[in-house]
Amino acid sequence: MYFSKTPGGERWFVSKMEVKFDSSDQFFEHIKNPGRTYILSTDSNQGQLLFPTPVGKSYICDREIEVKLSSPDTDTTATVFLRMMQLEPFIFKNDEFGPEYHCSSTGAGTYRSETAPLIVGSMLASACLLTIVGYAVYRYFNIEKVSYDTME
Repeated sequence: MYFSKTPGGERWFVSKMEVKFDSSDQFFEHIKNPGRTYILSTDSNQGQLLFPTPVGKSYICDREIEVKLSSPDTDTTATVFLRMMQLEPFIFKNDEFGPEYHCSSTGAGTYRSETAPLIVGSMLASACLLTIVGYAVYRYFNIEKVSYDTME
């Protein structure tokens, strides 16, 4: 597991999970290429941050969390099931876990990047602004101007 902190330093998360194994082991009876060493990891292109937790707290989850791993070199995939997990990097004072931060009931302990919502919100704001500006331009050129000073 590779741990990182958010840019502000207020949360830690698992940025990457990696598993290395030798396929000649007895556990892999029907594997395609026996005798080869595989390295499987989480997909870094998804922008997925695993187990976001405030700094100084430990992440704890009683539910089963499923993490998909794959290899960019081969078509080999794996799934890691984490059960009854408590996790904390950066333990400084003693060997005990910090205060518990429980996993959420939705999301299974993952945090997605906020890039897509930011882009969609910006596009919506731009569309609203263009609509208002377009209507103002339409009224300026197409609506007959009335001089209220001469009305009696």
